Amino acid sequence: MKRLIRESLMRDRTFDQQSILEEIRWRGKVKPGSWKIPDVQAMRHGLRIAFEIQLSSTYVNVMRQRRSFYLAEGGLLFWVLTRIREEDRRQFQDDVLYPNNCNVFAIDEETLALSAQNAELTFRCGYLEPVQDGWTLKERWCERIVRFSELTLDPANQRVYYFDYDNARSEIERALRTIDGRCILDEFESLLRFRANQDGNVLDKWRILKRSLPDAFTWPLDLYGGGFFTAVDIYLSARAGRPIGWNYQSLIQTAHRCMDIRPDFLPLLEACFSAFGRSSIFSDERYAEKWSAKRAKAVVDATAKSDSRTHLLRLRQYRPALEWLMPEVKNAIAATLAQVDPR
Repeated sequence: MKRLIRESLMRDRTFDQQSILEEIRWRGKVKPGSWKIPDVQAMRHGLRIAFEIQLSSTYVNVMRQRRSFYLAEGGLLFWVLTRIREEDRRQFQDDVLYPNNCNVFAIDEETLALSAQNAELTFRCGYLEPVQDGWTLKERWCERIVRFSELTLDPANQRVYYFDYDNARSEIERALRTIDGRCILDEFESLLRFRANQDGNVLDKWRILKRSLPDAFTWPLDLYGGGFFTAVDIYLSARAGRPIGWNYQSLIQTAHRCMDIRPDFLPLLEACFSAFGRSSIFSDERYAEKWSAKRAKAVVDATAKSDSRTHLLRLRQYRPALEWLMPEVKNAIAATLAQVDPR
């Protein structure tokens, strides 16, 4: 594998040929005394790239340490697999595929020959492509041969990809949540503002909005729905960076109020804040101490409250609708509902 990478690099003159090194120590400049030994390294247009072979025996913590090292050093980590096949996805998807914008790369004798033929570093690429299927988003596995010049290098996030999965997914999600030219999230935001202002016609407004929503999903009859609207409120507040359904001044107040009334929503709340880059508010020195205490209490109350199971059981029927509205936190929706003992 190292030979294949090194010889492929030697066929590509956009790489500094003198910088192509195999198993040579990369000494840290940011943290003197730190170092890593990449399988192969090379310079291209001033960017130092570490090519590391990902084996099934490579531990996740080791991979994270390498990523942090190369990021701090201003380099780029490029994982190379021994092969890519759809049936092998489970072995690498969490470690390499998802963190790398759902792209993985492999090198073999065939790609080495193509590197020589193209006079350019060439890989076998496997990637996920999101596709719209009715009101849902699915994924299909794709493979193709790619040249290095076709790849997007993203050192700031330590990613290298051919297909921009994140952008393609966001476009489909946006389209899924746009009906008759209206963004459904904006419609829900307007509804929740009416509710916060105690508008007497808010239930009628919900019934009108519901008529335009996909009938493929089950929607609450009222403005509770086992906490359906609280969940949507958390999501929209995190998305907007300000309270939506409560007349508060700051986002941290929304978080505290949510934990007061629905401590079992902690996984969802933290995922929403993380998805929209709001998590730093929890470590803000103005709020950290109180939030830490509130969070600890919520962990206990989530299972201690006798009515939590009843609420979550009612909410479970709206899971597909929530996942359609809030695809960024699909896993957290599942984790929240999983607190119900499956009986």
